[in-house]
Amino acid sequence: MIRGILFEDAIISVRAANSKTGGQRHIEMYPTLRAWLLACRPADVEPGSLVTPAKNLHANLAALRHRAGFGGGTWQHDCLCHSYATYYLKARHGEITRLQLNMGHRSAQLLYSRYVNMAGTTRDMAEKWWKILPD
Repeated sequence: MIRGILFEDAIISVRAANSKTGGQRHIEMYPTLRAWLLACRPADVEPGSLVTPAKNLHANLAALRHRAGFGGGTWQHDCLCHSYATYYLKARHGEITRLQLNMGHRSAQLLYSRYVNMAGTTRDMAEKWWKILPD
């Protein structure tokens, strides 16, 4: 286990102290995320360690974007949250309750109003997004 990540159970635990809403939650780790976390995990990581220290977070995210084929530059704030919510709903046939639990939102309405933009998003696009894997 890396701090809060149970690879064996495919669960990420977010402590209340680290949650934007102040509540603890457990997030399903889908195969795509698991593959990226394992690919990015340092070989010498010890149990209880962070996946990536905060001081390296922006540089590591930029490297991941490049590695995933999205080039350099920066992304808009919360880009991955918006993409995750949109592609999750499109590819998983609208399982809003499960998405709400994973993202830690108190209401589904907040998800729809803030994160989900399905205009122009096809199920094929969503399936391709979920299949972006490290080499």
